[in-house]
Amino acid sequence: MVHEGVDIDRQIYLAFILDRNTQGPALIASKFGGMEIEEVAKNHPESIIFLPINIEQGLTDEDAKKVAEKLDLGQEPFLSQAVDQMKNIYKMFIELDSTQVEINPWATDPKKLLWCIDAKINVDDNAKFRQTELGKYSD
Repeated sequence: MVHEGVDIDRQIYLAFILDRNTQGPALIASKFGGMEIEEVAKNHPESIIFLPINIEQGLTDEDAKKVAEKLDLGQEPFLSQAVDQMKNIYKMFIELDSTQVEINPWATDPKKLLWCIDAKINVDDNAKFRQTELGKYSD
């Protein structure tokens, strides 16, 4: 998909992954978006936010707000956008049987809007039989 250009003020990293250590979903985020997360982890490890998510509870508003605050998105109009987008991306992550949904960059613009500029989605190979609609878009 192609979207009109966005005048980017700030770039942020956001991902939902299936974490091997906790054997469940987790959120990873950083104030440093627009670059490889491995590079961020090497050069700015203190900026990495890692949040294991209880699969039965899902991503709560409270947890999403805490993450938004750590990303300097804790004030309106960004707070409500960040919480809504994180919850919707998490919902998509679960519904698509994803192993990873990575938004990089997740960006703000001068109009105080929050955008998912680029995304990578990996679906669990063992769940592809449930994701037949997505199969139409694979090579």
